[in-house]
Amino acid sequence: MSIPSNDVDIENQPDQPWTIEAEMISSIRDVPIAEAIDLVIVRYLKSGDTRAMAWWFYEGHCPARITLNYIACMLQPGSGASPDSLPFELITKSRKPKRGRRKKGPEPLLRDWLIFRNVFDRMSELGPGSYDSAIKNVAELDGLDEHSVKRAYDTLKSRIQENDHS
Repeated sequence: MSIPSNDVDIENQPDQPWTIEAEMISSIRDVPIAEAIDLVIVRYLKSGDTRAMAWWFYEGHCPARITLNYIACMLQPGSGASPDSLPFELITKSRKPKRGRRKKGPEPLLRDWLIFRNVFDRMSELGPGSYDSAIKNVAELDGLDEHSVKRAYDTLKSRIQENDHS
């Protein structure tokens, strides 16, 4: 895997407001173009505009640590940053809003997989006919109610079986 470089060829970039500004900052302040790009990205983000960031990232710019920290604070609500220093947040929003419950995210899916694995392992240890006792045992160990453990195990078991028959 290669690490992206910050050797941005500003001369071959189309004229965009942010490319022009980065070139000006680089020459006026006598700083590397990558540093100027980061300054422009943060300035645009402070104005609530993500176009410069998106454009430079698409072009292969690898931001400096300070820019990544700024973006991380914008992405994390409750980061403790003052509204003066971070007047905008970057939020995730569905492009196709749907009614009803949201699909499970990565954390609940991981939890369900771990529950399945624990119940499966416990059933393997106890032998045939140990479904109920394995569910009860895992629920007690994990501090969950039996219904949640049973639902997670049964749902994943049926998905695995569907994929095996496909």
